[in-house]
Amino acid sequence: MHRREAWVPSRLLDVHPGPTDAINLFQTHNLPANTELDKIRYLTLSHVWGQVHPMKLTTANIANLERGIELNNLPRKFQDVVKVARRLRIRYLWIDSLCIIQDSPEDWSHEASMMEKVYRQGICNISACNGEDSSASLFSTRNPRSGRPLVFTQKYLNCSVRFTLIPDWVTLTRTWAKLYFRAWVLQERLLSPRIIHFADFLAWECYTSLATETYSENLKPHRLGFPSLPESERDLVTSEKVSGYISHAARWWDLVQKYTNSKLTYQGDKLVAISGLAEAFSKVIQQPYFAGIWGGDEIILSLLWFTFGETSRPTKYRAPSWSWASVEGAVLNYLDSTISQSLVHVVSITTKPQHGDVYGQVQGGQLALKGFLIEIQNFSERLRTVIAADIACRFDDKDEAGSGPIIFVPFATTKTQYFPEKNEPDFSGIYVQHEEHDGSDPSRRQVFRRIGCGHFSKGGDGCILDLDQWAKLLKLSEPETYGEDFIIV
Repeated sequence: MHRREAWVPSRLLDVHPGPTDAINLFQTHNLPANTELDKIRYLTLSHVWGQVHPMKLTTANIANLERGIELNNLPRKFQDVVKVARRLRIRYLWIDSLCIIQDSPEDWSHEASMMEKVYRQGICNISACNGEDSSASLFSTRNPRSGRPLVFTQKYLNCSVRFTLIPDWVTLTRTWAKLYFRAWVLQERLLSPRIIHFADFLAWECYTSLATETYSENLKPHRLGFPSLPESERDLVTSEKVSGYISHAARWWDLVQKYTNSKLTYQGDKLVAISGLAEAFSKVIQQPYFAGIWGGDEIILSLLWFTFGETSRPTKYRAPSWSWASVEGAVLNYLDSTISQSLVHVVSITTKPQHGDVYGQVQGGQLALKGFLIEIQNFSERLRTVIAADIACRFDDKDEAGSGPIIFVPFATTKTQYFPEKNEPDFSGIYVQHEEHDGSDPSRRQVFRRIGCGHFSKGGDGCILDLDQWAKLLKLSEPETYGEDFIIV
């Protein structure tokens, strides 16, 4: 169960639950010294910014917002949230666009690093699931009868059976609501201790329950074991154990898959928009964090991520090539495999945070390895003949591979839990190319950038490796002793 700390965000909106129609922004550092911070309750709002950006806090209007703003001067969605706060008798409200100075990079960076606390310390999150932007209402016009369970009786030869079909509005909302296509919202949704989904049919989540207008987790059908009924997601990030995952790393990669299937307006936000989740998850996994990758025992498997669907590299540097955050598009990692034999040794892994926050933006990073480099001749021609080419080689960006040689770096022989009896070894690794440089520094000849990931189980015809390379691969062992040193950036 989550316990609130004696902490509040830098700014909150005071909605004044009295007769006034005005709200005002206030700086929490002005609170009296004897204020019991853990007693201050505030709601958070998750909403779609859309093409028409919401009212924003800027250096020019901060004084005006502190003096107060009439309710009817707020966008419709913000007006509705204020009404909800007043009905719930919760005095304070946190809205990102009005509590972060949007034209101050320094304030934005500082407040972005606080997202884990902002949402975890809020009393409840209001999720505005519908609407294109803040001009839309928080509330929906609907026929309440359309959400009721469907009940019918089926007659058989010697009996009748009464069936009740319960509409699964929660899964529909999580999957298709416009709000949940926003990448930023994943951490808002999973970090908040309580959440009200304002969709066509309301849903409530907390640590102990999930309930809609038609059912809750405490209903008898759920106790009898209907796994298709959705459950609360409150424990997904912060619990020590969550059923269905073989490891903490597997749980993290499920979060990454959800996150990379969502959309970001600004490419540079890739690591920032999941930094709150990473900070919260660090208390569970208890390993160092490197631009989306966790250190520890499963680092080799974690580096074997691969892309899915249309992917590309961002126009500006965002993360090292070995990090999934260095690509645009969906990313997967099957951590249902186990390593039979490691073929690479991680000497070190480092990143350079841009603003001092290890969970936020980075401006550099490198992965130092000892392992084996297998240069593949006539790569394009061999790839055309490969059986299951999409598994043997998945490029991070299909247009990225340059004219230079392509090198396979075997990471491990692996076994999957789905085929434990398989005798033939499966090899997993990544593809790299030499990092471009002017040639003045000879030491950089062993510096590479990742361009893809591959898995295969045989050599010769139908494989990316020829028979000689396959024979060499089968003999590899003890990378710490026989491997060569190189760096991936």
